[in-house]
Amino acid sequence: MGAPYGITTVNGYGMVAMRHMHEFGTTSEQLAWIKVAASHHAQHNPHAMLREVVTREGRARLAGDLRSRCTASTAAWSATAAAR
Repeated sequence: MGAPYGITTVNGYGMVAMRHMHEFGTTSEQLAWIKVAASHHAQHNPHAMLREVVTREGRARLAGDLRSRCTASTAAWSATAAAR
């Protein structure tokens, strides 16, 4: 029940990605390329949950989404942590 005010899987990954970007200078585009590569491997796995292939054109949208989601997740988590 407390998921809207606490950490979720997506928020957690977002914060980890932002931390990696801060510490190692990784760009959101580089992180988007990981999804592209993983999707190409997943298309050959009959047990994969997400078999749809993400292309180079689709990765630009992923890179922009990652930045906005990570920023929003970090702000939301910080606000709830401060309230505790």
